[in-house]
Amino acid sequence: MLQTTLATFPEAQVVRSEPLALEVIFTTPIGFRDQVDFRIDAQAQRIDFRSRSLFGLFDWGKNRSRMQEFATRFERHCTGCT
Repeated sequence: MLQTTLATFPEAQVVRSEPLALEVIFTTPIGFRDQVDFRIDAQAQRIDFRSRSLFGLFDWGKNRSRMQEFATRFERHCTGCT
């Protein structure tokens, strides 16, 4: 479901994939790049993530809003998941 949700973000590119982890680069229309590391905790049944800007010191809240949107889309895709 993680990769299915990521596919709904055309600006996302998976740059590293492991069985329980993904490293993804999001590129904004004007070229800013942000890295998000996803870690799947199968035992706790959750996905942890860390998001950071790869350029500059401030992203005007873009990473936060993107991850909130990600959570919304993930929940929508997981309706009925067990």
